[in-house]
Amino acid sequence: MKIIKKLILFILCLLPAVFFCGCQNYSEIEDSYIVSAIGVDFGENKKYLVTAEVVGMAQGGEGTTPAPGTLSAEGDTVFGAVHEISTAAAKELFLSQVSTIIISEEVAREGILEILDLVVRDVELRITNDVVVAKDCKAYHLLESPSMGEEIKAFAIRDILQSGEENTSLSPEVKVYELINTINSPGISAYLPAFSRIQAEEKHSLSLSGTAVFKDDKLVDFLGEEDSKIMTMLQGKTKQTVISVKKGDTGTGHISPLVFNCDTKLKPEETKEGIKMSIHLDLELGINELTGKEDIIDAQKRQMLLKDIEQEIKQKAYNLIRYQQMGSGTDIFGFGNKIYKNHSKLWKKIKGTDYFQNLIPDINVTVKLRSTGFINKSPATYHEGSNVK
Repeated sequence: MKIIKKLILFILCLLPAVFFCGCQNYSEIEDSYIVSAIGVDFGENKKYLVTAEVVGMAQGGEGTTPAPGTLSAEGDTVFGAVHEISTAAAKELFLSQVSTIIISEEVAREGILEILDLVVRDVELRITNDVVVAKDCKAYHLLESPSMGEEIKAFAIRDILQSGEENTSLSPEVKVYELINTINSPGISAYLPAFSRIQAEEKHSLSLSGTAVFKDDKLVDFLGEEDSKIMTMLQGKTKQTVISVKKGDTGTGHISPLVFNCDTKLKPEETKEGIKMSIHLDLELGINELTGKEDIIDAQKRQMLLKDIEQEIKQKAYNLIRYQQMGSGTDIFGFGNKIYKNHSKLWKKIKGTDYFQNLIPDINVTVKLRSTGFINKSPATYHEGSNVK
């Protein structure tokens, strides 16, 4: 039912063209393929291999919803490859319904401005399309992967992105216009969600696998899931997420706080040692999982637990910032952009310098416990015959 509803939305989007533009346009739609996603890889004979996911191309059996298929062609430019697909299929590609653009890791490492240029210049493609990177696989692999409950891969990717942004804050959803604005904005580096194709028994499935990090328009690195969650905290974009924290007493037990909200405050300051960025993370959370043999019903133990969480998140944030500073030097957190917008005199002094590599992070984390679940201690603390209260 879910996919049928989404196909109905496709049709509703086309109705204005049918009713208000006359029968000629209706005929043009009949002679077109509706494209839901575009994948961009390097070709073998020409520069680009473009794959289009086409809705309704493959016909299902009686009483079933027409399934999507894929069409591919190579070209010296992305637009040229799209034109070759249309020529080979003897139909126009209806691009106004594209929702997702997938760029392979190989292409992203060489630069994505040429691809973005196509989106901006083409009158059909929308700048509100999602952009993702195919990690450890080709872009067309993601369009061929079976997806849970979704035949149309563009819908599956969009649903994973939206669910991830709302429920896990793993990697923020990025639209074309947001990506272009970030690339052209001072003091911030671009990033995109990364998708992989994972093996599931004898089939493949889609998986959101962290964040692709860019320097200018070129891919330089990937962040794993935990680092991606910390990145969204530092950006002030966390809506809800779960993080894993080791307990400070023995280091063997783990806590899984559910972060309901993270209020992020950034304050740059020029000191004798250099530019200091004061970072305050104010988190509201609940305890979803607690291993080990300690309880948190006692106020003192509960405060010790919260201190463990604060210290762990602080260390994770510091490690990620230092990793970016010492590695690619990419300011994906937007620290420089904060200085550019609010401290113009300071920005003029550091503009064109390695400000980010030399920036001093001063991180403070405070947590407030909203709830601890149904019980206040780990089941490991209960003895035989005792009751859970």
